[in-house]
Amino acid sequence: MAVFMIIPTTHEQMGIRDKLSEVMPGHFYELPKGEFLVKFAGTSKQLSDDLGISDGKSGAAVIASLGGYYGRAPNDIWEWLKQNWSDA
Repeated sequence: MAVFMIIPTTHEQMGIRDKLSEVMPGHFYELPKGEFLVKFAGTSKQLSDDLGISDGKSGAAVIASLGGYYGRAPNDIWEWLKQNWSDA
């Protein structure tokens, strides 16, 4: 499985959050400014389709597969990445 980042392109990300909760509970982490980290076994296009982003039903966003990570963040973000990256 890969780790993806979903970056909403509007101020309203409730539809995306609701769809993530419905379709893949426990496999995502919401970042403080409304972006999401998602563990998913497929492509960014498949993830977009599954979440209703491709057709705009749940919102608008950019989805990118992550190849690495680094920076400064709260410990719970690092813990989520470490746990889910090892399965990626």
